[in-house]
Amino acid sequence: MIGASCQSSFYTAPVKIKMRIVSETISLRSEPVSAPEFHSCARCDLMVNSVSGVDLPRISGLQLRTRSTVSDVRSGRQEGDDHGHVFSHDYDMTGLRDSKKEAVRQRLYEAALHRFRMDGYENTSVAAICKDAGVAKGTFFNHFPNKADILAVWYADAMQSAELQRPAPGKLSYADALISWPLLAVAAARNDPDLWRAKHAYAPLSEAIQSAETEADNRLRKQTIELLSTTSHQGLLRAHIDLKAIADLYLAAVTGTIREWLNTGGRFDLADTLKARITTLINLISA
Repeated sequence: MIGASCQSSFYTAPVKIKMRIVSETISLRSEPVSAPEFHSCARCDLMVNSVSGVDLPRISGLQLRTRSTVSDVRSGRQEGDDHGHVFSHDYDMTGLRDSKKEAVRQRLYEAALHRFRMDGYENTSVAAICKDAGVAKGTFFNHFPNKADILAVWYADAMQSAELQRPAPGKLSYADALISWPLLAVAAARNDPDLWRAKHAYAPLSEAIQSAETEADNRLRKQTIELLSTTSHQGLLRAHIDLKAIADLYLAAVTGTIREWLNTGGRFDLADTLKARITTLINLISA
């Protein structure tokens, strides 16, 4: 009897403990969540919040998993029991790694642009960029295949910034819109002429620059076709004209004029020349 009693007691305790853990887990999941009250954890230096009367860790960008084991309950001690809760320091660090990686990439990008503007693109070495950014030389190639990719990112950013400054549709006449759109790009070219020339010079050798140029050109072409289509429905354009062909001519006038300005070292006024050429095209297609 004594042996049987001991055996029964030995096997019953873990079962009760397990049921208790399951019950507490179900209770945590089913009870409504109250307003969080944040305070600092003395043991792990984390911020925790009170949910349904039980403190659970909360860290922005990380995942904490609550965990309880039979051995913890048997010993009467649970990890993190300064708050009466159980948790493990088993975090998902992906968010932090991605954030750190992006921060390094941004430092390299800004350091490169600063060097390009100060010393010129050709006179800037990857080693100098990395030194300014405070990273090892090899780190550069984890983010950019080569220096030209910096120019590609810069050009894409410049074009998107110019597009965001465009007036909303309907704010300008179609003629004024067609003239004003490229002038925003002209402002970017005037602000960084050396970078524009470097981008233009290395475009034939860089797939990244070519891709950035193609994406920007395609967006301008699409927006031009949409504007011309609306204008045509209003009866302001000549009948039976090919809107896609006109959009291609417009794009060629814009990019060709900018390219000519770069090749000649800015010997003519870019804005005035663009206005004159686009106005000529508008006069040809207007009703």
